[in-house]
Amino acid sequence: MFVAIQFTAIFILILTGSIFPSDIFKLTIMILFGLFALWAMYVHRFRFNALPELRDDSSLKTSGPYRFVRHPMYTSLIFISFIWVINDFSIFRLAIWIILLITIHLKSEYEEQLLIKKFPEYPQYKTRTKNSFLLYIDQFNPGIRADIVRLTVYDCTGKDILSLVNEFKQSGSPAVGKYLTINTVPTPA
Repeated sequence: MFVAIQFTAIFILILTGSIFPSDIFKLTIMILFGLFALWAMYVHRFRFNALPELRDDSSLKTSGPYRFVRHPMYTSLIFISFIWVINDFSIFRLAIWIILLITIHLKSEYEEQLLIKKFPEYPQYKTRTKNSFLLYIDQFNPGIRADIVRLTVYDCTGKDILSLVNEFKQSGSPAVGKYLTINTVPTPA
């Protein structure tokens, strides 16, 4: 089910907007995250599975991009698809991206349960990397102070058109880190 929802959301985003932005900054971000995904695929010797179920011959990867983040391919997909959304913005496309984001999050949590069962060393690796995705604020790390949690969407002129989350949270609160914080100001057309 996760994979069907994931691919349907990606397909809708591709069909409802351009794949490659004309803005050099957005294109650069897409290329960098595309390379990040390729690096993860290379570590797996280009043998990976779109389904969350593990292959019988799978092994735990902790090198390459997996040193920094547990799900580099999901991270790349999140950032690349977000660029698609802000490049041809609509509330509909944002809603599809949020569905994609939630699906990837749930899929990764399910996948991590399978990894814990198959690899006894996975909990230690999980503790060492801390981040599932590059966008996640570690809520229990005392070195991080994230008091204002904000998710705002701007139009092409930089005008704030939608504030999805804008809350004060006490540092160290379990609620801090549960939200995605992205502030993007697109270049005026």
